[in-house]
Amino acid sequence: MLYKVLERENPQDRSQKKFYAAPSYVNDVNLRKVAQDISKNCTLTPADIAAVLESFLDKIPDYLEEGHSIKMGDFGRFRLSFSSNGQNKKDDVTANDIKRTRILFVPSSALKSRLGEVVYKAR
Repeated sequence: MLYKVLERENPQDRSQKKFYAAPSYVNDVNLRKVAQDISKNCTLTPADIAAVLESFLDKIPDYLEEGHSIKMGDFGRFRLSFSSNGQNKKDDVTANDIKRTRILFVPSSALKSRLGEVVYKAR
């Protein structure tokens, strides 16, 4: 993984600036590239894999809206989360208080372990 060095305000003292390592991304990997690479390790064609991944992407919102957590084996888990406005009384809390819905991804311990071996290089 490449990194670059950026000067930023120190979060503990905004009057000071410090230098921090930040990820330096090379390029995006698109669905076609992922499908081609996966197909090299199995008997499915890139088109088959792309179709499965596209279908999966279509289903994720349905499962999340139904309140499911989506566990993907050794990959990890997707789930919805949100923040809300606070009210003084329990009965005053309504769906209108919910704001900023977001999708959370929690990697599995196997994925975390694998990424623990990342080698970092300055760009």
